[in-house]
Amino acid sequence: METRLQIFAITGSLFLLAIILELIRRRRLKEEYALLWLATGVISLVFSLHRDLVDLLGNVVGIYYSPTALFLLGMLSVTLILLHFSIVVSTLSDRNTSLTQQVALLSWRLETLKREQSASVAQSSQSAASHAEEQLTEGCWAARNFDND
Repeated sequence: METRLQIFAITGSLFLLAIILELIRRRRLKEEYALLWLATGVISLVFSLHRDLVDLLGNVVGIYYSPTALFLLGMLSVTLILLHFSIVVSTLSDRNTSLTQQVALLSWRLETLKREQSASVAQSSQSAASHAEEQLTEGCWAARNFDND
């Protein structure tokens, strides 16, 4: 790797690591995702610093032009990150479905309790009204009987 290209790669890797660390510091990137990104940044930095590792990777994989191995490594990293995010999205989707069902059940239960309470209040007010009417009627009879005596 030429010196200029190596300096550019090292600078880019350090910039990526600085961004990741700043996002972690500001709590914009959770720790579980930060590990993936930190690993990607560190691997990028290691390959930027050591050209012989790029050549070794190319020889192991059987690639004639060794820097092409970096593209393979990058594609593999992106694929793993996308797989991880797909798992996270699937888990969140399942949790969202479960929470939606729980909210629907709680809403149904709340409406049922409100209806039962309204019926109970209506029944008790009707019972109270009939009780008051009975007392009023008894009071009238008692007053008539008192007057007659």
